[in-house]
Amino acid sequence: MGSKEGEPLFPLDLLYRAWERVHRKGASGGIDGVSVDDFEARIERNLQILCDELNSQRYIPEASRRIAIPKEDGQKRMLSLPTVRDKVAQMAVLMLLEEKWEREFLDCSYAYRKGKGVNRAIGRVEHYLNQKLHWVATCDIDDFFDSIDHTLLLDYLLRRGTDPRFLRLIELWIKMGFVHRGRFSDVRGGVPQGAVISPLLANIYLHPFDQHLRDGGWSHVRYADDFVILCRSKDEAEMALLDAEKFLTESLHLRLNPLENPVRSLDEGFIFLGINFQGSVRSMAPGKLAKAKRKLQEICSRASEEDLTQVTRDVNALVQLWRHHYHRCNDRRAFEELDGTLVDKLEEALRLRSKPLTDEERRSLDTLEYLLPIAPRERTGRVRKFLVASKETPKPRKGASAPPSVAQAVAARRRKYQRRFALTSELVVSSPRSSIGLYKGQVQLRHKGRPTRRVSLSNLRHIVVLADPVSISSNLIRLCAQRKVQIEFLDFSGRPQARLDAPHWSRWDLSLSQIEAARNGKGAELAKAFVRAKMTNQRNLLKYLDKYRKRTDPDFHTALEEELPRMENCIRSLEEAEDISNMEELRRKLFALEAKVASSYWKVVRHIVPPELEFPGRRRKGALDLVNQMLNYGYGILYGRVYGAVTLAGLNPNMSFLHAPRADRPTLVYDLVEEFRVQVVDRVIFGMLGRGEPAGMEEGRLDGSTRRNVTQNVLERLALPMSFRGGRKPLDDIIRYQAGQVARFLSGEVKRYRPFVAKW
Repeated sequence: MGSKEGEPLFPLDLLYRAWERVHRKGASGGIDGVSVDDFEARIERNLQILCDELNSQRYIPEASRRIAIPKEDGQKRMLSLPTVRDKVAQMAVLMLLEEKWEREFLDCSYAYRKGKGVNRAIGRVEHYLNQKLHWVATCDIDDFFDSIDHTLLLDYLLRRGTDPRFLRLIELWIKMGFVHRGRFSDVRGGVPQGAVISPLLANIYLHPFDQHLRDGGWSHVRYADDFVILCRSKDEAEMALLDAEKFLTESLHLRLNPLENPVRSLDEGFIFLGINFQGSVRSMAPGKLAKAKRKLQEICSRASEEDLTQVTRDVNALVQLWRHHYHRCNDRRAFEELDGTLVDKLEEALRLRSKPLTDEERRSLDTLEYLLPIAPRERTGRVRKFLVASKETPKPRKGASAPPSVAQAVAARRRKYQRRFALTSELVVSSPRSSIGLYKGQVQLRHKGRPTRRVSLSNLRHIVVLADPVSISSNLIRLCAQRKVQIEFLDFSGRPQARLDAPHWSRWDLSLSQIEAARNGKGAELAKAFVRAKMTNQRNLLKYLDKYRKRTDPDFHTALEEELPRMENCIRSLEEAEDISNMEELRRKLFALEAKVASSYWKVVRHIVPPELEFPGRRRKGALDLVNQMLNYGYGILYGRVYGAVTLAGLNPNMSFLHAPRADRPTLVYDLVEEFRVQVVDRVIFGMLGRGEPAGMEEGRLDGSTRRNVTQNVLERLALPMSFRGGRKPLDDIIRYQAGQVARFLSGEVKRYRPFVAKW
């Protein structure tokens, strides 16, 4: 469906109508923190901007906010909450598409459709049962919303003539990631539960399935991902189930939840949409009755502290919903149980109430609804009982560029939320005479007595102190220790000076394994793995940079072409060190190979550094130039992270393999750092230099602004998710994982240690 020629696809009046629907629902806001009321306060401006962006194809949705909702089985259902602005946009598309699709959908589909719903679905089941179709296959699709194949859905919409502009919006909404616990995550499939457009997309995706069953002559009733197929015999029902399962698997890439007895007769009984059908009896399914009691208890318990008028409204809304849903049930016993639960739990909550009821709250008790009819005298008695319990007496931008692709739009939002998480998970203290303490459940940073920043403890992972003097409250230190928030102190060169953390002691069994590893070959294997990872990461980073510099920087490309064979040869030569059993001899061999690769690496890197910075090559100690000091500063931050990961894994940081153990040095930290130098620090510093970010020195060391910029960029890099072992993890988590793998390898839990190697 598209607009008439010359007319905008999204007229402003359509967005006002879409807004009215969203406003009536009054749903929660999304990641931007803008509520329905906030959006309404500037409604004309908000809708005009949205209208302009939609019609010019400049609209890009925000990531959704992910929340967990408890399920009946104790697990959690993840809901994605779009922003109010995105809900209005989705509602507008829904309003434009649903009329067309309503003409397409079959009458066996009852979820998320006007004039359909649960009661009509149950009525349709009764219709088939009256036709003597007494054998039923009950099915539900496993993880349906999260399993919808994006390619199949978008291809089907395209084949059905969907306007490309709608297609782009739908693709944006289903591929845009989400934010959960402060982190942005990509999505690889599925449609977000909680999005306005998702129910329609779900029905569209299953429409070919409905057509297939109808064309096969089967009688079925579907409500979202739950459906029943009603047949005349057991054999027929089993054939229908196999047919349905085959189509879902092969054509839609979906699978059914395995059930113990999916095919049952009416005499045996079956459950559909919360109703137990058995013979002539229709009753609430036992699981639904238990859930209903828990819901009533949850609402009634609020009466001990909250406004009783609102509690009464919520109870009444729930009772009305149940009456509507279960009005076909002839199960008086279940309704009596629910009414009894309502009276008992409300009375119990009112006994705990400390503040007196208002006149309005007392009147609300007279309006309380029940599932079964109640005589006036009995209602009066219940109200008196409640009162006794409560101790009461009776415009568009011109010259806009082409809209970004869906992949570009999703990537832009991903970067935005990754940066936001990095900023909220790390607190960097870079100004002298600062103090850190707690304020209303948040960590507050003050400078010269004035608040400068507040960070939520739920997101905070590290506090990094770069300045001196800085004071930290003891209650914050205790809380950080409990929540495993590490506090690190770095000197002006980035070297760790001290750390505050919960007590961690090396595990005696791991310490013993570390000692034995020097003799049983595991230490040699780890030493080679650390060096192999470092050399391979250096080579891979240069190849990655060459992809973008090959045409624009011929000197870099030529230098890499010259040095790359030498690096490859050293990496291959590493395997020749397998027969060396003496650790000292092995170390000399490994460091010799590592030095050759490093020499080639830094020769090529010199072509990245602007000539005016006069980069002399890599200098570790006594570096006087800007680039080496920036690198050393970044490595110092990395040392602190790896130290924390090593101690959390229970390893002894002084017992190493690549570097010779020293009692006064955390040499195991130096070992593991080698895997991460290139990706965590080198790539960050090279990027800063390439972007021309301001950097400078004063009195022979990095100035305060440069130290802050290096710190912030490295911390953002640590929060960046990377491809890892078939999934994606932030680098900070990968560091902890690798330290744990070292421990598991030494203790024999895993047979091989795989170092961290980044792809290029």
